[in-house]
Amino acid sequence: LFNLLLWAFFPDVYWMWWNAIGCAVTMLLTGLHSYLWPKALRKEILPYTLTRGEILREEHSWRWGYLTLLLYFVLIVVVLFWVQAVIGGGN
Repeated sequence: LFNLLLWAFFPDVYWMWWNAIGCAVTMLLTGLHSYLWPKALRKEILPYTLTRGEILREEHSWRWGYLTLLLYFVLIVVVLFWVQAVIGGGN
């Protein structure tokens, strides 16, 4: 939203600064929020909190997927080098 305001009302601000300004505004609002409202009790947030063991247990089932993606990446690179050699795209 703040970036939209920058775009609409401050045309002299270069667009690459929008991310930095948006980050600063987000950090400011987050800090203000945590200052004004008290912290949640641990027992209130416990159902929504992941432990390291839970993350590792969940990620274990993805190992074959990660390996498949890695092998697919290697296959793409090999095919691209082969195509370059066949076409003669070298120097």
